[in-house]
Amino acid sequence: MSLCLGHPVHGYYTSSANPVFGKAGDFITSPEISQVFGELLGIWYLTQFSAHPKPALRLIELGPGRGTLMEDILRVFRHLLAKLPVPPEISIHLVETSEPLRKLQKSKLSAFKHDVHWYDSIDDVAQQDDGRTYTMVLAHEFFDALPIDIYQKMDGGNFLERLVASSEDASGREHLRAVSSTMTPKAALLNTAVQTYTSPKASGFADPLDALARRLAALPSGATAEICWPAWDVAASISRLLRGGGCGLVIDYGGERMFGDSFRAFKSHKIVSPYETPGQCDLTANVDFKFLRHAFESVDHRPDQSTEADPIRTHMLLTQAAFLKGMGVDIRLQRLIQAAQKEGGERGKETAERLRQGVERLVGTGVAAADKGDGVLERGSGMGKEYKVLGVTCGASEDVWPFI
Repeated sequence: MSLCLGHPVHGYYTSSANPVFGKAGDFITSPEISQVFGELLGIWYLTQFSAHPKPALRLIELGPGRGTLMEDILRVFRHLLAKLPVPPEISIHLVETSEPLRKLQKSKLSAFKHDVHWYDSIDDVAQQDDGRTYTMVLAHEFFDALPIDIYQKMDGGNFLERLVASSEDASGREHLRAVSSTMTPKAALLNTAVQTYTSPKASGFADPLDALARRLAALPSGATAEICWPAWDVAASISRLLRGGGCGLVIDYGGERMFGDSFRAFKSHKIVSPYETPGQCDLTANVDFKFLRHAFESVDHRPDQSTEADPIRTHMLLTQAAFLKGMGVDIRLQRLIQAAQKEGGERGKETAERLRQGVERLVGTGVAAADKGDGVLERGSGMGKEYKVLGVTCGASEDVWPFI
């Protein structure tokens, strides 16, 4: 996955030959559908900031796409923060490896006159412990694109890893295909963790193997498990960035469980084989939010962690529909429709209808024909139910709206 999506020349996200987003691309994301999505995220972030105000504010986004979501959020910031007697200093930090996308982001965000910094990795973003900076982190459709490993549980309890190999057909054309499960070093580590597992830890998990052992041990023979090892490190890095005070949102499809058959590819808005056109289609897998939750909170359970540090807290997992409705999407939609109708004529009617359809798509809970019974839907259908929202805060002991 990492090679197909991120190869510096032929990668899906790095090659300018792939349109990726929008109607001309392979999928449409929530911010491309309606401005309301980014506006409500912006309001959520400012609500957290207003409870813990600081002189400086930095907004970090992982995988910002074309910059549309950040643009919508910053528009809200500009409108609301301008009302403060002393607005905070704002800086933007984008984790993006694609040079073509960096250019699009720079073009979209230049009008806001904020300092914008780009990074290849979340680990390159410096931790702020100066006591004057509030950190906001956003990962929208980021974790689903991180590479996964697939393991199969065999009779006797051992796990083998499913691999990908290439072969030539009669014409000499090379094809990729999944091959039979094989014992690999990572599978061996997995087996050791499962075999030595005794009882659940009441105080949380310090590493991914501990977090997975009980769940893997409970799987029946023949079951498959998709594990995204990089997700653990990214989530832990986000938690470290929030240590000085901050909040974060993760928005993606998946659930609080382990998935076994969600790996798929998208091309021209349809599900296709992930092995047919590598580098020319989007590869994705459902996010295991339970694993992610343990990863965010793992920084509190490391042996080197200070007991005086504010704890990282993850909140109730919500559907995108529940989150947006809790944030007032219906009220915001009505105000936008009223403003459109004041224009009058066909243009006003078309704008109002477009706004209505966009929000309906964001909160819709319809199931697509591509539903495989494993929580896998055609991308962009039933978004209100398919997409989940996880809130992360540092040091907050109270419930955080709308995660209550």
